[in-house]
Amino acid sequence: MIFQVLPRVTGVIEEEWLHVLNMFKEYGDVWKRGVAPLTLESSNQVFLERTDTICSGEESHQQSCDGDGDDVQRKISLLNGVGVMEELFPFFPVPSGQQREAKSGLILVVSLVQKIPNLGGLCRTCEVFGVSELIVDNLSILQDKEFQSLSVTAEKWMVISEVKVRSIPKYLADKRQDGYTIAGLEQTAESCPITEYQFEHKTVLVLGNEHQGIPVEVLHLMDRCLEAPQFGVIRSLNVHVAGAIAVWEYTKQHLLHHS
Repeated sequence: MIFQVLPRVTGVIEEEWLHVLNMFKEYGDVWKRGVAPLTLESSNQVFLERTDTICSGEESHQQSCDGDGDDVQRKISLLNGVGVMEELFPFFPVPSGQQREAKSGLILVVSLVQKIPNLGGLCRTCEVFGVSELIVDNLSILQDKEFQSLSVTAEKWMVISEVKVRSIPKYLADKRQDGYTIAGLEQTAESCPITEYQFEHKTVLVLGNEHQGIPVEVLHLMDRCLEAPQFGVIRSLNVHVAGAIAVWEYTKQHLLHHS
């Protein structure tokens, strides 16, 4: 991809392409040591210097966590735009949600959420943390430009299904029959702090509306209501933030130590 597809879609003339074998011949010795210089040819500026201090992956992780040594950012943005990624997709078998192996037993129901920015952000959060399925009220939001700007193509990798608000009770009943525990993210008289709750592997998590929360006819269907502990004056969180906290808590319990 890096040496052939990327130059093609970004318009690099063929004479300037790098042949993989030539790269190994020139940098093979340093690649074996795990470090190679990264240089911008037009300015001779070296972005990543060679170093004589080589450590194992475990040692490197511990060093990073301890705050010793120079840390570098790992995430990248391909030419700062989604357009190039769209161009790359035809050249590779992009695993659709149906093809992707489920990394968790968590299903997030956001049919009650109305605001597009919250839905787009939640889609991205679900994909990042390997949520098995996202349930929305209307699949047409996947074509919304505002949604796409926040999901940053996460919808291409997620299983996303449509369940109308009126159909939520039946959907939850069916999932309970399939062995799922139904949890709702809502402040109630008996809600449990999410930090003290042990998620079942097969869990359906329901998020409420931005203003009304989870309506009473749906709230009664919950096996347990959860809330994030709060210590400030304001007594509520944005639904995307609250949902992300809950998804992360599930991830810590079921995925983090198995990745």
